[in-house]
Amino acid sequence: MKRGITRLLSFAAGPLCVLALAAPAGAASGPSAGPIKPTRPAWDTWTAPATHKLPPSALAGFFNSNGGTGSSYNSSGGSVVWSSSGVGLNHLVFTGLGGITGGNVEVSSESEDTCTVDGWGPSSGNLTVDVYCYSYAGVLQNADFSVTVTQPTSPPHGALAYDWIASKAKSYSLSGQYQYNSANHANSVTHLGIGQYKINMPGVGTLGTSGTVKVSAYNSGAGDCQLKSWGGTSTGEAIFVNCYSATGTPQNRQFVVSYARGNNVMGQDSLTDANALADQPTNSAYIPHTQFDSHAGATVSMSQFEEPHVWLVIFAAVGGHPSNTNGGAGNVQVTPQNGSYTHCFMFESSSGFSPEAAVACLNNSGHIVSSKYTVQWAVS
Repeated sequence: MKRGITRLLSFAAGPLCVLALAAPAGAASGPSAGPIKPTRPAWDTWTAPATHKLPPSALAGFFNSNGGTGSSYNSSGGSVVWSSSGVGLNHLVFTGLGGITGGNVEVSSESEDTCTVDGWGPSSGNLTVDVYCYSYAGVLQNADFSVTVTQPTSPPHGALAYDWIASKAKSYSLSGQYQYNSANHANSVTHLGIGQYKINMPGVGTLGTSGTVKVSAYNSGAGDCQLKSWGGTSTGEAIFVNCYSATGTPQNRQFVVSYARGNNVMGQDSLTDANALADQPTNSAYIPHTQFDSHAGATVSMSQFEEPHVWLVIFAAVGGHPSNTNGGAGNVQVTPQNGSYTHCFMFESSSGFSPEAAVACLNNSGHIVSSKYTVQWAVS
């Protein structure tokens, strides 16, 4: 598998957009095989002013290493400094973001390894974030990763809610500085069984599947937490999360979870962004019905390339800003949606007017598998 990913990275190092929406050679025939017509489903859309000068609705930032070619964003205008205190132990300092005294942090790995948020907090006017990464064998491992941080300062456009699930085996109403609901309701968590949770976010959802969800494991220790399913009900957004040990066994553990509708998972109105639910893993090319694009006419599309179930995600016409030194290359977050332990990750990306990201999903043995996943992209 590592050899396959390396080969894909070599392929992806060139212009990714050459694949567009064409199915790979030899792909099985079917409703979505070959080029597909970009018929737009009825999804949420919101057009940010062309000047992109909206006042920030959050103290926010992101960082992605992406093999040393990634980017960072800091709403304070400060730098983002990465350092390591040992194998797999990563420390970030968001200069000037010490106003984040609670808030939320999410992480995605950019490799076959898994990463967890080990903690965050203000320090001397800055925000510090610790990220630990592990191999599938549960050993600390150096790995690329991508992080978002946020604490809203005013209700963002659309809807935003997030929670830190601190009690691993308890059902309770969530409150405090690490919980947020833009509809001013109290979120809650129900512990359904070992490693199984339901998070209810009243007021922020709509009936059916809408918006986007990001889940990250919290605290040290290998394994991961992922999305099982989500959907709007008459009372709010219901999100189901499963957590696993390094061996893939269900495990009670802490995690963080974010829900956004009509915005990015940072709730930062001043960014350009797009997100989607990749929910047709058996099709070779398709346009997801559940997606959001901050630019009118933009479209998120999915196309398999090189190998089945390895995806090129194309954020067509969403409008990247590669010349912007403060986050211009963008940030990508990925979460698998599956009922069994699955790891999905972005391993290559490109910036520009139509940014792209390569995504693969693996089982606990490191083999490529078919899986749904959520993907979020944002750029300053």
